Amino acid sequence: MDEYEPYYGEFVDVDVAHHDGNVSSALPSSPVSAAGASDSLMRFSIWYQGVHGYVCVVICLFGVVSNAMNIAVLTRRSMVINV
Repeated sequence: MDEYEPYYGEFVDVDVAHHDGNVSSALPSSPVSAAGASDSLMRFSIWYQGVHGYVCVVICLFGVVSNAMNIAVLTRRSMVINV
């Protein structure tokens, strides 16, 4: 049993009870080790859960401010009148 096995059912679409424990068996072979790639993705997924909410808020606020600036610039009289 590896350290990420309790998370397989939550993050990876597999049935842990009927799975042989080898996540890499479902992944295509590549020059990079599939087991190492799945381990890295699992660690990233677990880490990203903690920062996802903050990242989303920052991205959304940036989008709102950027759109407000676009509206402010593009609704100026000189931008509205065709030349």
